Amino acid sequence: MQQVFRSTTNTIGFIYDCVETMYASEAIKELETKSEKTLEIRKDELGDPTKNENDAGFYVTIKKNASSPTLNLANFKDEMKRDLSENNKEVSNFINLLNSYHAREIGFTVFGSGIIFKMDKTIVEHINGHEDFEGYDKGVKIIDQRVSNDLVPTPAFSVDVKAGTFFKPITMEQSLLQYFGITQSGLAEPRGDLLPRMSRYVKGLSFCANYSGRVYTCSGLSNVPISQIKFIRDGKEITVAEYLKGNSKIKRLNVRYPGVRVLKTNIKDGVKQTAELIFPLEECQILKNQRVPREKQSLKGPLLKPFVRFPKISQSFNNMQLNREHYKAFFKLFGVSLSTTPKSVTAIPRNAPGIFAEKGSVNMKQSTWFLTANDFLVKGSRRFIDIIFTSKAQSQVENITRMNVIRKLNLKMGGLNYRVVPEACARDKWISNENMLIVSYDVAHPGRVNTNEAVMVPSVVGFSFNGASHKEAFIGDFHYQYPKREQVDSNILKTRMKWMVEKFLKNRNKYPGMILIIRDGVSEGQYPMVMTEELTAIRKACQEIINEKNVKGWSPKFSLVIATKRNSSRFFLQEGNNISNVKPLTVIDRDVTRPNINEAYIVSARAINGTSKPVCYQLLVDEIGFKNMDEFEAFMLALTFHHQICESPISLPEPVYQADEFAKRGNALWKAYESTAPLLLKEDGSADFERMTERLAYWHSTLENMRINA
Repeated sequence: MQQVFRSTTNTIGFIYDCVETMYASEAIKELETKSEKTLEIRKDELGDPTKNENDAGFYVTIKKNASSPTLNLANFKDEMKRDLSENNKEVSNFINLLNSYHAREIGFTVFGSGIIFKMDKTIVEHINGHEDFEGYDKGVKIIDQRVSNDLVPTPAFSVDVKAGTFFKPITMEQSLLQYFGITQSGLAEPRGDLLPRMSRYVKGLSFCANYSGRVYTCSGLSNVPISQIKFIRDGKEITVAEYLKGNSKIKRLNVRYPGVRVLKTNIKDGVKQTAELIFPLEECQILKNQRVPREKQSLKGPLLKPFVRFPKISQSFNNMQLNREHYKAFFKLFGVSLSTTPKSVTAIPRNAPGIFAEKGSVNMKQSTWFLTANDFLVKGSRRFIDIIFTSKAQSQVENITRMNVIRKLNLKMGGLNYRVVPEACARDKWISNENMLIVSYDVAHPGRVNTNEAVMVPSVVGFSFNGASHKEAFIGDFHYQYPKREQVDSNILKTRMKWMVEKFLKNRNKYPGMILIIRDGVSEGQYPMVMTEELTAIRKACQEIINEKNVKGWSPKFSLVIATKRNSSRFFLQEGNNISNVKPLTVIDRDVTRPNINEAYIVSARAINGTSKPVCYQLLVDEIGFKNMDEFEAFMLALTFHHQICESPISLPEPVYQADEFAKRGNALWKAYESTAPLLLKEDGSADFERMTERLAYWHSTLENMRINA
C-alpha cells in the first residue's frame, strides 16, 4: 500500500480481508481519476514457501467496487430485518475484521472470521506431536443498547479465551513416532491396523518437502515400503527408494518406511490427469498453523475455572493491544470506538421441570435427583440377557457408574427411565400431548478431503426424534452424504423426514400437528440456507406423504430453532470481588440479544469443571406459535432434563445431543466396517454413500425403535 498510495497512507486507514476486498476510511484520490491501480510483487519479495511455489512474481490490481462503493458503518437496518434470509452482515463482518486486523502485526494468526491464536508462544507442549496455543474467539452482533430512555442499535463485541491444539512443525516421521508411541522399527513394520490408522492421521496435512522446498497436501501413506514401489524412469523400472537415493539433498532415508502419498491433478489438452507422487517420511516437514481435528486429539489441556477465565478475557484486550492509543486512533479513522468494560446483564432464574418415575414425582435438590432400577418408568424388554450382580458397590463413585450402566441398558432395551413435566407455561405443546414431533439433526464432517482422488469418506448426518413407542422417548439414526457440505442433502432430508413421520404415525396412530425442528452446528451465515432450503425440503416431504397416501386434513405447523453451543459469549456471576459460574437454569433474553429475532441464552447444566458455557437459542420460524419467550425457554429447558442417563440436566436439548451422538456412531461404524471389509463403491471408484447407509444404518431393522446409542 505504501508503494501504491504514497501520499495518502498517513491519513487513510486500510483494512484488507486477505481475499479480494479492501476497505479504506476515505475515498482514494488516485482511484477517482483512474479506474484501477496495479502493484507488482517481485519473487524476491515473497516469503518461504510461497517463493518456491512461484516461478515469477505477480501483480495485484486494485479498483473501486462499482456496485457498492461505500459502506455506511452507522446503518444497521440491513442486519435487523425480521427475515434473516434478507439480512446483510457486511457491517458486523467489517467490525470483526477491524478488531482482528492489527492482531496479525503482533504475532497472532487469524483462523476464520473471528478466531485468532498467538502462535509465537506455546502454552502446553504435548508428548504426542501436538502443542497448544492460547487464542480468542470473537464475535460481533447488533443489540439494542439503552441510551437514556431510548434503545439504540449498537454493535456488541463478545470475546472468549480458548486454547487450540496444533500439529507441531516437525517431520512426518517424528509426528507419527510421537503420536502413536512407536519406535522406528514399529513404523517400518506396522502391525495390525496401525498402517491405515497412521494413514488417516496424516491425511490432509500440508507439508514442505525439505529437499525441494515445495508444499503439498498429504493423501495418506502407501500400503508398502518405498523399496517396493516401482515406476518407469527413462525406460527403466526402478523403485522409489532407488530414485530418492540419487538425490544428494536427502540426508536420511529409511527404505522400509511407507511413503507419503500426494495426488496432483493437471489439465492437459482439456483432459484431467491425476498423478501420484511419493515422498519420504523423514523429509516431509509439517507446516505450522495446522489445527488438530477433534477426532485426532488424544490429550486435552486443563479447563479454566471462572475466576481464571474472567481475568484472562479482560486481559485479552491488552494482549490484542486494542487499548493502545495507536489502535484507538486507527479505529477512529473509521469512526469506530471500542469499550472494553464488561457489560452487566439481567439474568432470569427459571424453575426446574418435574421428574416423574414409576411411583410418581421424584424429589429434586439443586436440579439433581436419584433413581434406582426399581423406579424406572418403563422397564426394558429382556429378551436375550439377564442382569446379574455378584458384588455390592464398594464406593459412591462405583455405585454411580453401575447405575449409569443400568440406565443405559434399560434405554437400549426399549425402556424409559422417567418422564419430564415442564413448567406450567410450556405444557400445552409438550411432547406428552402426542401432537408434537421434535426433529433434530446435525452433520459431522471428516478431516480434509482431497478432491483429486475418489471420495472414500463421508460426512455423517445424525437424526433424533420422539418417534418411539413411548411419547417422550427419543430415538434416531444416521445417514451418509457427500463430505464437507454443511447443508444436508435435500433428498436425504425428504427421505428421512418421511421415515420419521411414519414412525410417529405407527406409534401414535396420528400425524403430528406440530413439527419442531432444532438445528445444530450452523453458523449465522448459514441461517438462510437452513430456512429456505433445508426447511423447504422437510415441508416437501410432508406434502409428498399427503399426496402419496391421500391424507386428508393434515397440514402440520413448523417451527425452526437454531441451538448453538459454539459461541463466543460467556456469562459470570460477580459477587463483590468473587467471580463464579452462573447457576444452572439461568436464562438471559435481554441486554445482549438481537432485537429482530427471538433469542435467548440458557445455562441449563452445572459446570463440573471449568466455566459454564451458554447455549444460544434462536427461534427463526414459529408457525406453532409459542405464546411468549417464557413458554419457549421453559420448553427448551425441559428438553435438557430428558437425557435419561445422568441425574441432572445436560447443556443441550436431548434431541440435539442425540443427533450429534448418532452422527458419531455412524462415523465409528464406517471406520469399523472399512477396517474389516471393502467399501461398497460406485462405478467411478468412489464410495457409494447411499448403499453404505442401507448397509450400516439402523432404519428398517429392529434397532430403529430403540435408543441404541445410549
